[in-house]
Amino acid sequence: MAETLTADFDNFDLEDSDADEDYEDVSETPLASEVDLLSAVKIAREVTLLVLNNKQNEAVDKIEPFWNHSVYHALAHAALNTALALMKFEKEDLLNAMDIVKECSSFVNRRRHKSSFTNNMVTKMVIRPNYDTYSEEECHAELCYADMLIFRALLTFAQEGSLFSYLRGGLKIRRAHQVYKECEEILEHRSKWNDEHLKREFESGADAAAGAFNLIISSLPPRLAKFLQFLGFDGDRDVGLQRLSNGHKKRDTVRGFMCSGALLAHTCAIRFFLTYPLVDDNMFIYCEQLFEPFRKEISEGPLVHTFDGRINFMKGKLQESLDHYTSAKNTIIGDGMINVIAVFEMSWIYIVLGDLRKAADHMEILCQNCNWSKCLFHYVKACALSMLPDRTPDEEEQMLFCMREVPKHLRRYLGRSLPVEKYCFRRAERFFAQDNWLPLPAYEMLYASNYFYLLKGKVDLLEPIMVQIDRAIIDLQEGPHKDSVWHVDNYCLALFLKGLCLAYMGYPLSAEEYFLEVIQNKPNVIKDVHYVSFAQMEMGYIAKETGNYELALEYFLAARSSSIFITEFRIHQGIQQLKRKGYYNKEDSEDEAVYYNK
Repeated sequence: MAETLTADFDNFDLEDSDADEDYEDVSETPLASEVDLLSAVKIAREVTLLVLNNKQNEAVDKIEPFWNHSVYHALAHAALNTALALMKFEKEDLLNAMDIVKECSSFVNRRRHKSSFTNNMVTKMVIRPNYDTYSEEECHAELCYADMLIFRALLTFAQEGSLFSYLRGGLKIRRAHQVYKECEEILEHRSKWNDEHLKREFESGADAAAGAFNLIISSLPPRLAKFLQFLGFDGDRDVGLQRLSNGHKKRDTVRGFMCSGALLAHTCAIRFFLTYPLVDDNMFIYCEQLFEPFRKEISEGPLVHTFDGRINFMKGKLQESLDHYTSAKNTIIGDGMINVIAVFEMSWIYIVLGDLRKAADHMEILCQNCNWSKCLFHYVKACALSMLPDRTPDEEEQMLFCMREVPKHLRRYLGRSLPVEKYCFRRAERFFAQDNWLPLPAYEMLYASNYFYLLKGKVDLLEPIMVQIDRAIIDLQEGPHKDSVWHVDNYCLALFLKGLCLAYMGYPLSAEEYFLEVIQNKPNVIKDVHYVSFAQMEMGYIAKETGNYELALEYFLAARSSSIFITEFRIHQGIQQLKRKGYYNKEDSEDEAVYYNK
């Protein structure tokens, strides 16, 4: 134990801490020929467009030799290398990217407004600084420097999971948040700008930062959000969406794309994985409006096909979605990288369509070519193979191999594993405990990842799934697994999935019968109590949709007591919706308190 702690302290680079960021020795950073700020912003935007058009090599050639010509050259160079490193997720690439970002950060830090330590303290604590004395480059250097701190934090988190890496990354995010607030002050109190476009660029950067911080923090579970509030981080979902919308309207700026991308990611992906969004024509129109600046300025490349594939998936047009994702998959990104999103989504589409072999094949592509979560990829591939009724001996061996690989790829951060990987690990353990068998594992993951929600109202897609579930229920009642020690747990999963199909097909009363049976079986469940939580949560949403808000609140609070991470956000969202309707005002509850300004 002592040796471990000593090693950790030896690896802790105090010079890398945020306390010394403003006083970095940058004397070795070369100063190249000056480029006026407006030209630098235009070049950074050109580099952004090259990346979005899948021309990463051209982007590198355009920016790398000139990274020290301006703060925006440095920002583009750092952002490009950070993005490529996170996509590859290889340790060597992450380390190289960190070195580049540090060098760019030092260069940008040198261009920030300087004052003595005493004057700085007096100015900021007693008298507001006169921001009109800042040059426009110094103002933008503040914004770029905060972005650099975010890049460094992301790379720090990705490289290692030690306590000190989290401490360093957390300090950088906190420092970035402070600098972003300083940028808000500059925007509010600076009275003169020499160039209107540079002002818009600065505004879009402030909008992007404020919007992202507010949106992320307001989406976190209550206890974590309250802790971050205590540390000085604000989180208001409506403010976050409004600020990102403001930035999205400034389409001629570098960060305007980032605001549009953040809103798209939130609307098309994040909300679907964490909550129960309203899917209707208005939402699709909104998504198209968000994607409009991308569609106008980028070619028919992988990004366009990925977006169109996602939209068609949400609409239930699976064949059209597959066509777009196939086009995106067949386009190599950058230095031989695959389109992970397209391949990942295609796997789930094939699971919905019942083509489990193709689903397994696409997960194998991710197992071989993507380092994001090999634990998840191996588990989902094994799930798809395990549901094949006519597995070959080779497929049987692949299934067992993948299940054995799950614990080998389990990542730990601060001694804890990622929630989704921990879930896969526990299910893999159950697989071997039940003599190499799990009930409906692919459909269980379809629900856990919230892809099942995309099938709501799609009766033609739900009916074949329900046939498989009915067969599983009969097998659990009459087959070889009826005497298993885990019989009740397995049976509750099958009943829950049957109720879910009925609810999404528009038969809430029939669905309630299955959900209630799951809830009534809670005393007999050995391990998988979260199935009961699933049923209670779905009962809550059925009650809310029918206008019985008191009953909905009762079910949500009951579900919270045995929830797991993958449903905690959905339960939290249901309770917050009832709060806004005035049916729940327990403001001082430690478990429920979350920072909302409205």
